[in-house]
Amino acid sequence: MFKEGHVSLPFAVLALFSSNNIFFLVRSRPETSRHHVTASLKPPHPVQRDICAIGMDSPFQKLLHTNHVPTDAECESIRDFLRGPRKDLRDLTEEIARLQALIDEASLRRSELQKFVDAHLALVSLVRRLPDETMQDIFLGTLSSTRNPALSSNEAPLLLCQICKSWWNLALSTPRLWASIHIVVPPVSKLPQLAETVTAWLGRSGAVPLNISLTYSGISTTTCDISSLVSPIVSISRRWQNIKLLLMQPHYWMPLSPDDVPMLQSISIDYGARRVSATRPETLNFFGTKSLRSIDFRGIQNIVDTRISWGFLTQFTIKELGICYDDAFCILSQCQLLESCVLMVRGRMPTDSSSNDSSHQHFSLSRLSSLSINHDYFVATEAARFFGNMALPALRLFCSESDPVDPHTPLRSLFPSGTNRLESLELCVRNLSSSILLAALADTPSLETLHLTWEPLDQQDPPRFDAQLLTHLTPVADTISPVLCPKLRHLNLKHFKAVSDDTLLEFILSRTRPQLADLQARTDPSLPNVVRLERFSCGLRRPMERDIQVELQPHNLDLKLWLRYQSVPTYSPLEM
Repeated sequence: MFKEGHVSLPFAVLALFSSNNIFFLVRSRPETSRHHVTASLKPPHPVQRDICAIGMDSPFQKLLHTNHVPTDAECESIRDFLRGPRKDLRDLTEEIARLQALIDEASLRRSELQKFVDAHLALVSLVRRLPDETMQDIFLGTLSSTRNPALSSNEAPLLLCQICKSWWNLALSTPRLWASIHIVVPPVSKLPQLAETVTAWLGRSGAVPLNISLTYSGISTTTCDISSLVSPIVSISRRWQNIKLLLMQPHYWMPLSPDDVPMLQSISIDYGARRVSATRPETLNFFGTKSLRSIDFRGIQNIVDTRISWGFLTQFTIKELGICYDDAFCILSQCQLLESCVLMVRGRMPTDSSSNDSSHQHFSLSRLSSLSINHDYFVATEAARFFGNMALPALRLFCSESDPVDPHTPLRSLFPSGTNRLESLELCVRNLSSSILLAALADTPSLETLHLTWEPLDQQDPPRFDAQLLTHLTPVADTISPVLCPKLRHLNLKHFKAVSDDTLLEFILSRTRPQLADLQARTDPSLPNVVRLERFSCGLRRPMERDIQVELQPHNLDLKLWLRYQSVPTYSPLEM
């Protein structure tokens, strides 16, 4: 059956079989034009000792793993005893090296054979047979969904052009792949090269609408001449759709008129370091195009006098320097199609005698569903006057990033009227009484998402955070009292400290247990069902008291949970 220690097998495999008497190695070896396997047999090493047995048979067993200092005679005896085991160790090391060499040889042959097979399989791969239209859709799917593609060979579309010639040709013949671009103004020495690249990129976009963003590098000069870079962008302004600019040099864009940007839908302007002395925005005449639906201005003032067609806007954002109350009234009253609004309002509310009458006429924004407002100084009386002349029947999301000046201010006075259908509420409640917050939550039963920054107070003098706030949102089966925010699905708490981990755990379990859906039947059938909490996050300004995530694991809750604690300061003698 075996011939001189070798036998041919009809398969290629590499394995090492060990028993008491045999080491059996099978390896691949080419002979003629056929691949077959040869088995190499080698007698076992004459010394096959059990390592444990060697230890047990040692005459020095009692001395092993101790701090005993052997005598000269014992040292000589130990050396004599180890002659055999040390020879066995050398032999085994050599045997391992021999077997490893065989394994390495077989691995190399296998790698070469794998490459040979893969090269042939690539010829019949499905991707080679896909229609060009399908490949173009795949190419478009590689673009970022959150920003415009950069001029980088490490991302699409430039990355796609490096795969093969057919992909290069296909990418160049797909205009939508080149319809978006993010440009970073480089140092002056690299401007000519970048201008050529931008011109070539935009040339591949055909006639499709364009999305362009332009900013400055941290190492570039914001006053350098970038006309060579701006010119190809301005020359195709009729195809602008979404534009985002860090407007350090407005004069490049001043010649454009509304007729030059007939497809412009959204524009985002940041005046950067120039924001304090920024050119008045009314000089940018192309803002007046009636195709504009969304504007986002940062670091800009005197916006009310611009030639923007306010009546066509659906989104309006102004941040950082912000606008005054009179301008906010004037602008909002003209935005009848507005759906989303983010405002930074500065200064104090003017008195009735000093404000102009048109800014106080009642108006309705029937489509506005999302409103975020930040006041640098806001009190209840001013809030009531600000919101008192506007109707927002479709409002579903309201965010206030302002700290109430008066801790006893009724929180509902900081809201627009008629917001009992709010689904999402984001509030900063620093220094606010918890009773005021709870009263506001009781008036918003449709809330599904709640974001609270800072904890309210249950005592004003001295100030004390309310550690029991979440108990008012915790369903209890033995009571008929309605729970606040029964439709709450997402809760986000920031900068909390007084609430205990026990209270957090009880709240989470009460809002996620399987029997939650039956709570209505055990209390009052007329009350709305308490829905299951889906996401909970909490940032705590204190150390962990108990590991909530570990304790929740046995419950197998379908909950996205995020908890962050403040690290515990520790003493170290190495502190400097």
